[in-house]
Amino acid sequence: MTSRRWSAGRWSRWTDAGTATIEVTVSDTSGTLNGSEVPSTPAPPIQIQIASDGRVLSAGGLSLGGAAQTQGFGFPGMGQLTPILPDDGDAVSVGDTWGKEFSQDFPFGDGTIDFSATSTYVRNETVNGREAAVIQTQMTVPIDVTLDLAKLLDALGPEITGATGASGLDALGGGSIAYVGQGTFTQTSFVDLAASEMLKTQSDGDFDISMRFEGIPGLADAPVEMSFTGSFSQGLELR
Repeated sequence: MTSRRWSAGRWSRWTDAGTATIEVTVSDTSGTLNGSEVPSTPAPPIQIQIASDGRVLSAGGLSLGGAAQTQGFGFPGMGQLTPILPDDGDAVSVGDTWGKEFSQDFPFGDGTIDFSATSTYVRNETVNGREAAVIQTQMTVPIDVTLDLAKLLDALGPEITGATGASGLDALGGGSIAYVGQGTFTQTSFVDLAASEMLKTQSDGDFDISMRFEGIPGLADAPVEMSFTGSFSQGLELR
């Protein structure tokens, strides 16, 4: 099981199409991996692209769960941090439901991360004195991607080194890891509709994937396969 919490994010810019590029700085992190505390280590700022309805189109290193937070292990798709809203102009009331199908870029190899999401406007609730709409989203995320370790090391090598103390990372450059499986997540978000601000969000989920390792020193000459099942939780809160 993995868990993590984030702080410090800022809007960077908007495109004409209504897509925001956000630079996220991670600080004061905490987490556990298989019941053991994961040390908090510095991580470089991450750029995330978010559509106007909250769909995360590209999550940079977050698509792998953030190597500094999970020591390199995580479920692709954990980068959907923002609530998924109705289409622009659609009026919704408490009890209304809407669905979205979309893909998130996989930055370090081949494939995309596909989402099937159903959201419901559950209720209104006061959060720190502010009126918020509570939006709950059920997400199914099938995975069929291949991670190119050379691309990952180029982008996150220092982060992985800081998290694991690994050395000789260059030797991994010819390797790859294929992920096949599925995750199911529940996200509950609190949104101040008047101010168009997300106040907080919490996601919990389970995943069941198989991984196929190829070209990695120290493993057998033939590809090695293993299964990876577990659960995770992550939260984001406005401060």
